[in-house]
Amino acid sequence: AHRHDITPRREHGAYYFHLTRWLTYFKRSQIMILNFEAVSNPATQRDALLKIAAFVLDKDVKHVEEHYRHLMPPGVEPFELEQRNSFTWCTRTVQTSCQVWGEYSQLYKPYTDALYALLAKTQEARHPLEPDFEPFHEGDAVRARCENGTSSAANVVQ
Repeated sequence: AHRHDITPRREHGAYYFHLTRWLTYFKRSQIMILNFEAVSNPATQRDALLKIAAFVLDKDVKHVEEHYRHLMPPGVEPFELEQRNSFTWCTRTVQTSCQVWGEYSQLYKPYTDALYALLAKTQEARHPLEPDFEPFHEGDAVRARCENGTSSAANVVQ
C-alpha cells in the first residue's frame, strides 16, 4: 500500500499549531480558550456561555446576565443550548479498531502535550474570564473499551 505524507493534515487537527499562529497576531488575553466539554456539558454550559458572551462583549458576566435577557425569545432560557440535534445528517456508525485508535493517540500525543505546555506557559497572560483548561477526556471511554478487550470503538462519520 502506498503511504502518503499526512503531516500537513495532521497539523490541521493539532490545536497547538493554530494557537501558536494566532498568538503571533493577538495578545494571549485577547484569545479565550475553552475545552468544548465546558460548553457541551449541561452542568457547566450556562457558566461557559455567559463567560463567552462577556468576553466577546467586553463586559462582566453580571452585566451580560442582567442586560441581555431581552435578546431571547419568550419562554427560552438565555445562555443554554438545546440538548438535541435538530438536523438530519447523512451519517453512519463505523467501528474504529483499537489499533488505529492507539496509533492516532500516539500520533497526536506530542501536539497535545505541546498544547498543554503552551497553555501552562501563557496562563498568567490569559483573560480573567477564561477558565482553567481541562485536559481532553474524549479518548478515555475508547481507551477503557480497548483495554477491557473490546476490539473496536464506535465513531460517527459522514
